[in-house]
Amino acid sequence: MVLYVSGTPLSEAPPCPSSLYQQFPGLREGASRLVRQMAGAARGADYNRVSLYVTTREFATARSSDSRLEMLATDSLANNLAIVLRNNSTGHTLLAQVDRLTSSDVDAMTSSLSPQHGFSSPLSLSLVGSYQDRAGVSLSLLAPILSTLHHHPHHLDLEVVCIGDMATDRKSTRLNSSHLCNL
Repeated sequence: MVLYVSGTPLSEAPPCPSSLYQQFPGLREGASRLVRQMAGAARGADYNRVSLYVTTREFATARSSDSRLEMLATDSLANNLAIVLRNNSTGHTLLAQVDRLTSSDVDAMTSSLSPQHGFSSPLSLSLVGSYQDRAGVSLSLLAPILSTLHHHPHHLDLEVVCIGDMATDRKSTRLNSSHLCNL
């Protein structure tokens, strides 16, 4: 078990977002803050800035020494999940957009953040996207991703979780849509 929330290790991989929110109400509060914050932001990214953009099944790592890079960005999340990993000791940050995730993917991501430190330095983890669609596609993609992250040997501190019902806008149309289309 390597997923932690507020210093508490999770005994098993969360089967769904609601179980995480029920066990850790602070995660729901953080997701609400993120949705409110993003609601004021304009849709679509500002590509005039020096940015690194990732699409599905890509990731990018920004080093703390990357002085010319202003933004890591992704959009069109829909059923996909944005993963943000941060090594707080080095300041390196990774952004990925995934619709599936293997252990070797997580190995590549974590090693890009802490190549010298191996598994010794904990990484902060944020998960955004994967709205609650009526067909259940997001949940079918999300459960194996959460399991892969949970079973990876690296210590991952889950800090922001805005997935499932928290990432879903039920008011905009008759169909559910994503609150967070870009990040």
